[in-house]
This record gives sequence, structure tokens and C-alpha cells, in this order.
Amino acid sequence: MIKNIACLLVIVASAFPTSAQELYASANSNFYIPLGESAMQTFPVIHHDKDATPKFSAGGFGFGVTQFRPLFKKVFLELNAGLLKYKFWNTPMDFRDSNNQPLGVMNFATVNYSLTFSGIAHYPLTERMSVGVGAGFQIAVISRSKIRDKSEIFSRAWVNNNHYKAVMPVIPIEILYRDEKKMYYSVNYTQAVLNQLRGDLAKYKSQNFGLLSVAVGRRIN
Repeated sequence: MIKNIACLLVIVASAFPTSAQELYASANSNFYIPLGESAMQTFPVIHHDKDATPKFSAGGFGFGVTQFRPLFKKVFLELNAGLLKYKFWNTPMDFRDSNNQPLGVMNFATVNYSLTFSGIAHYPLTERMSVGVGAGFQIAVISRSKIRDKSEIFSRAWVNNNHYKAVMPVIPIEILYRDEKKMYYSVNYTQAVLNQLRGDLAKYKSQNFGLLSVAVGRRIN
């Protein structure tokens, strides 16, 4: 699956117009910000749990390709395509056995992988810095959850989630800095437009989110 995704990103990158000579490879670290569900929590960049295996686990990150091209006058367009992983603590659940005896409240670590595509129109604040807003969408690749159960009552195996929408429209807002060399740096907040849940679950529960990310890119052409 990873090879197929990598091939898709290469195809997308080759489809970007290169007349503007502004093609970059990029990487980011991100934080999932839950909205409308107070019991969910943001996962850190690096999480340590001495009772878990492995003891350290990484939070959200991503990589992709970015192109900048003139739009009109001072405004320029940023085009992005990439693979994104974001991670969060899901709503804790109260588990019980077959006799309805409490087994304890346990946390879920949920990881979502998505293909992301966006276009952001930027207006320059200075010669190197700009601010932009745009639109895009995320295509779900896989979503998995894992119980953080120190009692070892439950298996630590990951469980696939099937209750998230396959396509999510998003609105990105970004502050960008491009240096005089071949690098760019950005802080981006991306807001999901719709309820993340689908099917019957979405009828009585809403789950929305934002993604705060810090990215760096290096020019490759």
C-alpha cells in the first residue's frame, strides 16, 4: 500500500506545471485539535509510556510536494499534495465484562492516514513572508485505534475504524516564509468542514477537528 501511495505522489508531482520553477519537497509535524468533543485529547509529537511497548510513540507527521506559481499581481498560488498521518486520544470508554462488571476506563489512541490536496492563495506581507487561505480535501486511506490497557485484559492489536468519511473538504489558513536560498517554512491551520463521522453514528454524534502543522520544504528543481 505504501508503494502505491508513493507512486501516486510521484505522478501528482510530475503533473504539477514547472514553468514557475518553484517545486518543493516538504515535511511537516502536526497536532490534531478535537472540536465539539471535550473528552478527546491532542497527541504530543512524542509520547512516552513506560508500561507500553514500544515505550515511545510518534504523533502526527506528513510529507509531500508543494509548488508556488504566480496567480495575479502580487498574489501567488501554493499547490500541495501529500500523505498525512494525524494521531489523537479518542474518547475514553468504560469497559465491562459479560457479567456487567467494570473493567475500567481505557483510552484509545487513534491514527488516521490521508492523502491531502489543497490550493492556497497567498498575499505577501513582506518580501519573504506571506499569509494565505484556500481550500482542499483529504482522502482517507486507513484509520486505526488501539487501547492503552495497562492491565493486559485486552489485546494491544490495532483495530480498523470504518466510521469516518472517505473524503473530507478542508479550509487551510497559512503563514509562509520563503528564504533567499531554497527553503520555505510555514505554520498552517486546517479546518475540517463537515462532521468527520458517517453512517448511523453521525446521526447522534458530531466529531469535528482542526490540524495545526509546522512544515519545512526544500526546492527540488
